[in-house]
Amino acid sequence: MRANGYLDRLIAMLDKQGIGHALFDKILPNPVLRHVHEGAALAREQGCDFVIGLGGGSSIDSAKSIAVMAKNPGDYWDYISGGSGKGQPLVNGALPIVAIATTAGTGTEADPWTVITKEDTNEKIGFGCAETFPVLSVVDPEMMLTIPAHLTAYQGFDALFHATEGYIANVATPLSDAYALKSIELLAKYLPAAVKDGSDLEARTQVALASTLSGMVESTSCCTSEHGMEHALSAFYPKLPHGAGLIMLSEAYYSFFADKPLPWASAVSWRHAGCWPAYITALGTQSSAATIPVTLEQTIKNGVHADLAGFVIPLCATIHLSGSTMKIVAFR
Repeated sequence: MRANGYLDRLIAMLDKQGIGHALFDKILPNPVLRHVHEGAALAREQGCDFVIGLGGGSSIDSAKSIAVMAKNPGDYWDYISGGSGKGQPLVNGALPIVAIATTAGTGTEADPWTVITKEDTNEKIGFGCAETFPVLSVVDPEMMLTIPAHLTAYQGFDALFHATEGYIANVATPLSDAYALKSIELLAKYLPAAVKDGSDLEARTQVALASTLSGMVESTSCCTSEHGMEHALSAFYPKLPHGAGLIMLSEAYYSFFADKPLPWASAVSWRHAGCWPAYITALGTQSSAATIPVTLEQTIKNGVHADLAGFVIPLCATIHLSGSTMKIVAFR
């Protein structure tokens, strides 16, 4: 945000309008509970009237959770319904939330959901209510031109799986299906181009639209267990990018549905439309135009690491687990 000048632009706009502001900039890629409480304390101390989330899904999700705790007593986990949460209702709603998205993947600008990790118990659980819908969302693809190729791919797959999960969910509706189908169509066409050339503004624009549409899928349908399983992965291994975790699960997850007829494959002109094998095969076929060099070499935790040097991620890759090493290899 700082390096690309986005934060300075926002501060200048607020100053021009005479709007006072306080900065909280501790948010991690997988946001954590302690930062929610710290941000909420700052909002209360400064008497903030609303909260702005500037950045990707982690920043906007954190803004939502901070907006909740700026107005409510107790611990944020008191209001979480899963795991060790107490499932208590909100007493005072939330401060208004403004979402300014600088990535395309989470769709959080178009849904009420926020996902936070409780570090001491390794729980990563979502929360959302009417008050956590952003009152204003800004989606500007020109702010996404500097996203590295591997993160573009990870984020794009997050959007894809929001759409595909929302389509197969047992609460899907004709409205959510329309959003999901369009999102899938746009990602199949434009995500390879955005990965291949991050400066392609048309591709960035269409991927951003697909991401927002997938957020609307989450608002009118829901995610399924693929996302729940990934949340467990990145709760225990917080350096694992969310999109990469979803890719790790995707081949096995969607292969489970291989004998279930699903007509939406035709939305992106995949051969043998109407079945999951076509979907899985087509992912590899669609990927052939976009491969990206992987430079991520990081220790995740407890000897589990991403040994990715020298590999490439086709636009649809799968991550195989081999011993304690995760390697991203081509899925064709």
